[in-house]
Amino acid sequence: MSQDSELLLGQLLDAIPGFALLVDQDVSILKYNSAARSLLGAEQRGILRQRGGDALHCVHITNVGDGCGRSEFCKTCLIRGAVSKALAGTRCVRRRFRMELQSGAKTTELYVLLSASALEYQGKKVVLLILEDVAELMELQNLLPICIKCKRVRDAHMSWNAVDAYLKRHMDLLLTNSYCPECLAQQSELAELQQRAATLTPREYEVFCLVTKGRLNKQIAAVLGTAEKTIKIHRGRVMAKMRVQSAAELVHLADRLGLLSRRRPDDERHI
Repeated sequence: MSQDSELLLGQLLDAIPGFALLVDQDVSILKYNSAARSLLGAEQRGILRQRGGDALHCVHITNVGDGCGRSEFCKTCLIRGAVSKALAGTRCVRRRFRMELQSGAKTTELYVLLSASALEYQGKKVVLLILEDVAELMELQNLLPICIKCKRVRDAHMSWNAVDAYLKRHMDLLLTNSYCPECLAQQSELAELQQRAATLTPREYEVFCLVTKGRLNKQIAAVLGTAEKTIKIHRGRVMAKMRVQSAAELVHLADRLGLLSRRRPDDERHI
């Protein structure tokens, strides 16, 4: 590569606001930009050809003392994995993760968004690594006040916001509505219960509600102004349509349907 090309490459790297490193397949640093200089904390001659973990003082490398690429942790290192994938032909690898860097007795924690892209440099295939500091976005991992009832969250201005609105404003993140498998199963079961309840006649529904309130057949008959024998028939039909064998099961279904907490206009006369 000519001197002009090297100069242009250096200018392009310095134009990148994130930490930019040009590395080979062993993650040895070939070039880096001015933004990365503060992160690396050394002169260029002391950094070039060093492996990334050694130059960055990765806490895992510092603790084991074997060097970058030689510790057990390196087998699952996201940076090394991204470099391998980029060299294997993946157009652009992007990962978000947490880095721990050791500087003397001090450990620095960084939240970064990693991008890895392969390119040609001095006749060899290398990888451009860009590490973007996303610490501000990761503030959501810290303690976030959330209402135990409505699930709205409180921002720094003491205002309460819906979770989706909060994430949109602070992370430009849009949420889509969906169900996890457990909730989907619960919703399907609830929909089936609602279909069963919809088959009840108005009088059967009244009997259903009174049974779940603990009323006996005789009491229900008095409230509805009919014979106890008729109530037994209605009660049997209710249990058959709701597919239960006992009043306790009927109460459980009523709870699932929200009937125990719901007040109907005629509740007063049923008490």
